[in-house]
Amino acid sequence: MLKRLLRNDELLHKAEWLETLSLYSGIGLWDAILHEGDAMHPKARWTWSSEFRRLCGYKTEAEFPNVVQSWSDRLHPDDAPATFAAFGSTCQTGVGYDVKYRLKVKDGSYRWFRATGGVVLDEK
Repeated sequence: MLKRLLRNDELLHKAEWLETLSLYSGIGLWDAILHEGDAMHPKARWTWSSEFRRLCGYKTEAEFPNVVQSWSDRLHPDDAPATFAAFGSTCQTGVGYDVKYRLKVKDGSYRWFRATGGVVLDEK
């Protein structure tokens, strides 16, 4: 695999492109950097896109902070086991996931979400 460092202007362009995609595609994005493979660890770093927050009824990071509990505490209890299992399997195997779940949004109602994604595993 060919690797190279991106120049600052390339990184800024890619960040701008991703933000534009997030704002206008109607797709909520998120990213997590797990701590020692643990998504729930306090040192795990989570980032929610502004569009994901909007889909949940929130406007700011203060209302929906960049921590896993912003999402996990809002999962419908009936959907949590399968959702966590799908994500956990992906973290262990590297094979992508496709899961549907309900999330409690700001007004207190539940909204259906479909999450698809994958992981980039660290080289060891």
